[in-house]
Amino acid sequence: MPELVAFYVDLLGLRPGPRPPFGNVGAWLYCGEHPVVHLNQAADLRDGDGDGDGEPRISHFAFAASGLGELLERLRRGGVPHRIGVVPGSGVQQVNVRDPDGNALHIDFAPDEPR
Repeated sequence: MPELVAFYVDLLGLRPGPRPPFGNVGAWLYCGEHPVVHLNQAADLRDGDGDGDGEPRISHFAFAASGLGELLERLRRGGVPHRIGVVPGSGVQQVNVRDPDGNALHIDFAPDEPR
């Protein structure tokens, strides 16, 4: 959990904040006054794909952001593998990364955001 929290704080500038007293280990990470990432240490969750392996599954999640150049510099400094793509038809620039737990996320930037 500490490694995940550090990833989102250091990479995206989120901050840890209040979390209800759930019975499991976790953290809520805030953007401004809004909790936008809820991390939970999960045991024996069912992923719904029928394989019964108990591992939670997500495809990915996304953030809209500004400061593409700064993010790319933090990724380079931290040695975080990433891929940059452009959304066809919109020009939105996406930085694709995986967190330390393997969850995929992309951070979206305006077409004219400088790298």
